[in-house]
Amino acid sequence: SLDLPSDGSKYELIEGALHVSPPAGDEHGRIGSRIAKRINLFDPEDKLGVVWQTTRFQVAPGFGPAPNVAFIMLANLPPPSKGAVTIRPDLAVEVWSPGDLDTKAHREKARSKVRRYQVAGVSIVWAINPLNRIVEVFHPGQVNAVQVLGVADELSGEDVIPGFSLPVRLLFE
Repeated sequence: SLDLPSDGSKYELIEGALHVSPPAGDEHGRIGSRIAKRINLFDPEDKLGVVWQTTRFQVAPGFGPAPNVAFIMLANLPPPSKGAVTIRPDLAVEVWSPGDLDTKAHREKARSKVRRYQVAGVSIVWAINPLNRIVEVFHPGQVNAVQVLGVADELSGEDVIPGFSLPVRLLFE
């Protein structure tokens, strides 16, 4: 387990290096909250699994991200720990901030994070771009998004949260 500084900052371990993530802004936080709330309303008793927000996961050696929202299916739940959640999530949600999208280098870094989730076997990654109001859906082993959803479309929980769907437009209202 990795001991992170306890200075109140949000840290992620990416490519084996510690990165300080600035706190999420309003839009960012609202989108994450809406997703977590919808999943919790759909599965209030945690019969399908458990939702986390901005919690660190030990996804793979050298990769300890803190997705905006994460979900682990009941069958995969690890025992509680004092540090990072000890396994990869089944669903990871990344809400891109303006800083993730402002330069080619930042966009590449954001893409690289999605690829790390895929390589680690995270079943579904939702990469949310508030600027363009789109959600890209990624599965393991596929380079490009399997879906690019706009405000007229619906996100699906697929096999991870069976029966769950969320209109994309609700993320941006």
